[in-house]
Amino acid sequence: EVRRLRELSFKHIVQCYGISKSPMSSDVLIVTECLEGGSLYQSLQQARVVDARLSDLSFLTIASHIAKGLSYVHDSGFIHGDMKPHNVLLTGSINIDAEAHIADFPPYVDAKIADFGMSKRLQGGPGSDLLISAVEFGNQAFGTFAYMAPEIFSGAMHLDNEELKRVDV
Repeated sequence: EVRRLRELSFKHIVQCYGISKSPMSSDVLIVTECLEGGSLYQSLQQARVVDARLSDLSFLTIASHIAKGLSYVHDSGFIHGDMKPHNVLLTGSINIDAEAHIADFPPYVDAKIADFGMSKRLQGGPGSDLLISAVEFGNQAFGTFAYMAPEIFSGAMHLDNEELKRVDV
């Protein structure tokens, strides 16, 4: 994950500043930029509590940031492998108008893709049409079950790079 983060430097990707080993255990700690807004999942859950829906502008802005980030990841020769709202972090908090049942993000809030623990390098690198390495994935499904694309259940080794990119989307 650290290697992937260090290779990916883009506005809509969480930036890795370094790593450290915990003095209390053998855990490796990843030091990233501070994203005060938490995850997109947490923000949507806050809105759901008061039955608020995300404004159209906020939806399109956040979706655009995620799409730009994924495009960069794919153009860099990787797939994320576990795209879900939990793995999209925000630079600022959601604003919720409980009376109007509307939630939105201030215009300065950016969405950034995080958690590259399941990311894989596409075989052949950027622009390659080769199959992904079976060594990377094996014949197992990967990702979070509730967010998996149906084609992943048959195993990633049967998908070419373009199909794997669509699985992220």
